[in-house]
Amino acid sequence: FEESVEHRFDLLDNLTARKADHTLRYDGAHEVRFGPDTRRLHRFVQTGHGALPFEYWLDADHRLVLVISEYRVYVLDPGAAETFAGAQESQGARYERIRQRYAPDTEDDGDE
Repeated sequence: FEESVEHRFDLLDNLTARKADHTLRYDGAHEVRFGPDTRRLHRFVQTGHGALPFEYWLDADHRLVLVISEYRVYVLDPGAAETFAGAQESQGARYERIRQRYAPDTEDDGDE
């Protein structure tokens, strides 16, 4: 947890593709809100060629709590499914509306 330390490495993606010049750096401690609670978490950021940035959030005991990869979020909490159930249903309904708008199911009614 030293802000001046930066680790450089090459990433082996899916054990097949080598992605060079990756960096993992500590970005400090931040107050993060989880529902009614606020926790102090330590943020690490991974960047490099051929990959979206990753954020790793650790608690004071160095346990991984949250991972964000710019298009996905992994919440490492057994209660997360219950907490975010409404949001998941809302996102699912939104996805379905968009899918219907841009790729509606088509039936052949014989008019051609």
